[in-house]
Parts: sequence; structure tokens; C-alpha cells
Amino acid sequence: MSRAVGLMVLSWMLIAAGATTNAAPSDSANGQGPSRQGETINVTVIGVGGVPEVGVEAVALNVTATGPTSASYLTVYPTGASRPTASNLNFVAGQTVPNMVIATVGADGQVSIFNSQGDVNVVVDVLGWFPIGSGFNGLVPARLLDTRPGEFSVPGGSTGAVGPGEVRRLMVAGRGGVPAGGVGAVALNVTATEPSSSGYLTVFPSGAERPTASNVNFVAQETSANMVLAQVGSDGAVSVFNYSGSTHVVVDVLGWFPIGSGFNGLVPARLLDTRPGEFSVPGGSTGAVGPGEARRLMVAGRGGVPAGGVGAVALNVTATEPSSSGYLTVFPSGAERPTASNVNFVAQETSANMVLAQVGSDGAVSVFNYSGSTHVVVDVLGWFPIGSGFNGLVPARLLDTRQRPASSTLLLPNRGNAEVSTDAVGRHVAFSTAEGLDPRDTNGQYDVYVLDRASGATRLLSARIDGAQGGNAWSRGPKISGDGRFVIFVSFASDLVAGDTNGGPDLFKFDLVTGVLSKVTFRPDGGPFVGHLRSYGLSDDGRVAVYGVLANPDQFGISPPLVGAYMFDAETQTTTSIRSGWVDLGSDGPFRPQYQVALDASGRFAITWAPQVPTHFHDLVSGSSREIAGPADIAALSDDGRSALVVEGGPVGPWRQLVVDTETGRAHPVEPDVEYASFEVERPRCVDADGTGRYVLLGYFRTSVDPIIGSGLQLVRYDTVRHSTVRVEALPNGDRMNKPECGQLTDDGRVAVLPDVDEQLLYAIDLG
Repeated sequence: MSRAVGLMVLSWMLIAAGATTNAAPSDSANGQGPSRQGETINVTVIGVGGVPEVGVEAVALNVTATGPTSASYLTVYPTGASRPTASNLNFVAGQTVPNMVIATVGADGQVSIFNSQGDVNVVVDVLGWFPIGSGFNGLVPARLLDTRPGEFSVPGGSTGAVGPGEVRRLMVAGRGGVPAGGVGAVALNVTATEPSSSGYLTVFPSGAERPTASNVNFVAQETSANMVLAQVGSDGAVSVFNYSGSTHVVVDVLGWFPIGSGFNGLVPARLLDTRPGEFSVPGGSTGAVGPGEARRLMVAGRGGVPAGGVGAVALNVTATEPSSSGYLTVFPSGAERPTASNVNFVAQETSANMVLAQVGSDGAVSVFNYSGSTHVVVDVLGWFPIGSGFNGLVPARLLDTRQRPASSTLLLPNRGNAEVSTDAVGRHVAFSTAEGLDPRDTNGQYDVYVLDRASGATRLLSARIDGAQGGNAWSRGPKISGDGRFVIFVSFASDLVAGDTNGGPDLFKFDLVTGVLSKVTFRPDGGPFVGHLRSYGLSDDGRVAVYGVLANPDQFGISPPLVGAYMFDAETQTTTSIRSGWVDLGSDGPFRPQYQVALDASGRFAITWAPQVPTHFHDLVSGSSREIAGPADIAALSDDGRSALVVEGGPVGPWRQLVVDTETGRAHPVEPDVEYASFEVERPRCVDADGTGRYVLLGYFRTSVDPIIGSGLQLVRYDTVRHSTVRVEALPNGDRMNKPECGQLTDDGRVAVLPDVDEQLLYAIDLG
């Protein structure tokens, strides 16, 4: 399974103005570099981040613009529709600006993001989705109000700047695609532009008493935007209040909810204000939120939200008086904190953003502050009942165009060891070494470590139960999960966990969050596990581990022999067989194949193979299995489980390299144009697939010696779409590695990470 890596020096593709780029998780626009002037990025939103593949009307996104080179705006709209004149994010050079967006899903399950001017990096997190027929009616964004002179607006919109203390009534029913009647609430993007002083805007139902809540916070002469879910008054209008100074106001409508739909709009009510002496619903004023702190906020039963049956809430979240730059993340109470962000801010500036937040089982949400300290203000705008049209999610990242850290080499004391693995973002690198990098590591054996590239710190994982030193035997072959939380490795040590008395190797899993080390190899019948472990894999959530094992009675003394590929479920603590048994080779009699196994990122799909038996694809949930290729020497599975790279043949050949579509069973050959064809290329020694299976990494072993090329591995990356080959083992200065070993591709296939075992260095090679 390929793991994305962030230690790359990339020749980033420049996108011409007016171009369109398709982007999905692990696709080319992630890490591709900023969106260019006039560029439109199409982002896949269905089938990713918890959004289903069918039946989706619209998605709730948090879209952040960061590092812009000039003043500009982003527009989010359904892919395939004509680009509207509306905007979602407005920003100036150097700003980081987030905004909540509810976007109707367009062609191919995508939404389009248009950048007007300059270059800007774009980050997109998904917060939830609305099914078709849910009650939310998404629209191509339409402008309802623009108070600036001479600007286009739906008739009646251009009425001059909104003055201090002024309440401007805005009719929404019957305009911009909103029907004339039966409207309970509207989704609006509200922008304050050219303000004469710092202040805020409040949007509330026409005819209602103005609340103390705020929706858009701004400073003098800077443009600020925020999304609002606003309850509509009985007259079909909303009111927009400006606290101080004068400001022009732009309002775009994104969609609407009918009366009696799943969304229950409220007159905005304050739930939290951590500033001393400020009004808050009881229990709200609790002091600034510190660095790394997650503040639990009860929402059920407060501010008009009922005490039970609440699935999600619409909140306006404001960071004010922050001591440093940072961000806030809002997520369900009790859930693991995601990497997504909701409100980005800089020191001493007030920033706000709307959030659609799934509510935890205790009726609360958590508000996490990344760095520094900041006061937090939270206003509730409405709520969705459990089972209503809106399906809240733990926020998940869909797009991040920011370039990853640039680094051509990473020094690791591999001591000739070629075993390395990286997490999805390249922050954590798992490796094994005989060097004692930890003062406790005095056993003189190979041990497993993790390097945190952000801090430069290494952490010993294969330590004794009491943590005194590394284990009493070697530990090697680490593989790290995509989120960087779990590391799986093989060890002969018997003192890593209690009760390890089988006298042989085991597979262990280390949780980097809890610090817990556990064994994951057990016999299905509960007996002791002993055997050769040649291949294994771990799901990204750490729950499912798979491994291939061969344990003959004459070698290990166990009967019946443990022969096959197995799955361990850490949640149920059960081991089940994926594939096992002897193989009848006819005249050569029965044979015990050593099955190998690979797992996809979700832990649902696996492939098994061996030189003497056909390659099979397994659905571990349904238990189904089918043949997809012939006997294989080596194989790999893409992270999405859709593509299998199979090298058919045995240890002595001949070999045939195939990419197999595991869903349809269709296969096509991999025919790399090997760069040094004049030298004998022997059996492929290692393979790896990127996240989707488009790019494959192949390592060919050479016995021929050349004074320039040398012996050992030649590594190439093959593009299965363009049928082109790129040499991998070249160094940034044009030299060739002295003794390269097998490596991994990043999830987008752009970079190969591999060690030079003679030089004891780990390289990240830019493949373009």
C-alpha cells in the first residue's frame, strides 16, 4: 500500500490562466501548488471523506484561501454549470481566509472553484452532505444584494452603503431561484466590503428582535465574507444589521430550505463567549482557549436547540484577541480530532466563520485551538434533527494545493537496512535501525523507530514492556498507517508484551497516540502463533491487520500447520482465514504455498498470491473472493483497492507484469521502456502502486556490473495511462544512487522515497 510522503522537491506544474484542473484526494492538485489567475479547479466531493457515491444533492464545505499574491475572490459552484458572478471568499494579498460553503454537486460528482486574480492556495474540508430530496434546495449562486454604486444586483439591491446601527431589510423570497412562498430558511454568503471602521454584521429574520450574535466580523478597509444560514421572516425577508461605521454589503444566495424541512432556523443565540464580563448562555464564559486545548461546548438544550434528537447544528464561530496565528477546529464531542480547520486567524485580529457541526452523542461539540490562546465566541443559527436531510461528518480534507516541504534527502541511520514507511502527509517516517538512537536502546539489535519530521525527534517503538530498552531480539519491517497513528512491524523479541511465549516472530502494532503496543498475530483457534511472516498490511484506522504465514510442523512443531493469509480484527480480537490450505500440484504431489497478502487503506479489500496458485481479490466484509490473475511472484494493491499490480510468474520466470482493475477484472500489461536495455534485467524484485493505481514503481535486479550504472536495483516509475517510464534512482544532482533499494511512491505518484543502503540515506526523488 502506497503512503504519501512530504519530503519532496517537485517541479510543480504551472497552470495557464483560464485552465481547469481536476482534483480529488491523492490526485494531482493536492500539493500541486497554488491556483493560478483565472483557473478553475474541479474537486471530487462524492465518494470521499464520508460522502456517499450516489444520492447527494449538495455538500457543506469549509473552503480556505491562503497565501494569495493579490486581492481576489473564489467562487464555488456546480461543475458543468455556467460560472456565476457570485463570490464565496474575498481576500487580499497575504491573507488566510476561510469560509463555509454549501455547494450543489455538479457533473461527475464535482464542484468547481474559480480563482479570479493572482495565485492562491486552496484548502477544502467537507463537513457534511444533503441527500437528494432532503429538503435543501441548492442553487447556482445568485446575487441578491450589492450596495456598491454601479454594481450588478437583482433589482432593488443597489441601495448604498449600510450605515452605523442601520438595519437593512432584504427580500429573499421570489428572488435568485428562491420560491415566492414556503421558504423557512436560506443559505446566504454575506460580504462586507470597503468598511469605514471595524465592526460586524448580524443577519436575522425580518420582524424579529435583533440578537446579540454576529455573522460577519471585519476591520476597516478590508473585505470579509461569511456564510449564513438565516431563518426567513414571515414576510419572506431577512434583516442585515451593521454595528458601526458604514460598509457596503454583498449578499449571494446559495440555496433554501422549505418550511417544515429538516433544518430548523433560529434567531441567532449566543452559546459561548470566553471574554471576561461578556454575556453568554450559562457556563459559557470560561477564559481564553489555550494552545492545543479542546473546549467542550454543550449545544443541546441551549439557545433554542432542543435537549434531544439533534444531529447537527449551524454555528457561527469567532476567534477574537488571538495571541498568535492559528486555527480552530470544530468536531463532534467524543470523536477523534480531525486535521481539518474551520476558522483561521492571525494575531490580534478577529476572524469568524460559519460551521455545520455534527453533534456528539452527549449533545456537545468540541472546539480545538491549534496554537497560542484566543477568546472564542459561538452563536447558534439553527439545528438539524437526527435522521433529517443533513448528514454531518467529522470534517475531512478533500483538497490542499499547498506545496509540501521541500527536501531532497532525509538522513536516517539505516545501517544498510531498506525498510522505511511514511504516513500520508510525510510528517512521520517509520524505519528500523541497529543504531541506538534512544539512550534506552542498548540491545545491539535492529529496532523500530518513528521520526517526526516537524520536530526532528525520533521515538523508539520496539521497547520492552517496562520501557527499559529495545526488545531482546530484532524488530524490523515497519509499515505506518496513512494518518500516522499506527505502526505495524515484525519482531522476534519475547519481552515486548506480556505472555509472549511462542518462541518465534510476531506482528506488533504501536499506537502513537496512546503509546500502547499490542500483538496482532494469533491463530484462529486461539493457539500459539508461530511461523514465517513474509507480507503484511494495516488499514489506515489501525483496526484490520493482514498477514501471510507459513508454519510447517517439521520446522515449528505445530499441527495442523498454519498455512495461508489471515486477518486480525483489533476491535473484535478475532483472527479469520482469508485464504489457506495445501495445493495439489498433480504429479508433484501436495504443496504448502506461502501466501502473500496486501491490504487497501480502508481495510476492506485484499489480494493474495503465491508462485504456485492464482492471485485472488478478497472483499473482507462480504467474505467473497475471486481470481483476478495467475500465479504471481510479487504484487501490490492501490490504496483505493481498485487497482492491483501483479507480476505473474515464479522465482525463475518468465514474468508478466499486469495492472488489474479489481472491480471489472480487466487487465492490461505493464511494459516499461527500461532505460539501460543493453544490460540484462532479471526478475522484478519489488513493486508499489500509488493511491489510485495510475503509477507503479518497479525494481529490477541486475547481476551485470557497469562502471557507470553499477549493479543492484534499477527502479522505474511506469505511467499506466501514458505508458511512459521515468528513471527513479537518479539523485537531484544527476548522479545515480550507489545501492538503491525498494521504496514507495507517494499517493499522487509524483515522488518515490527510497534508501541508498551504502550511503545510509533516505532520498525523495522528484518524478514530475
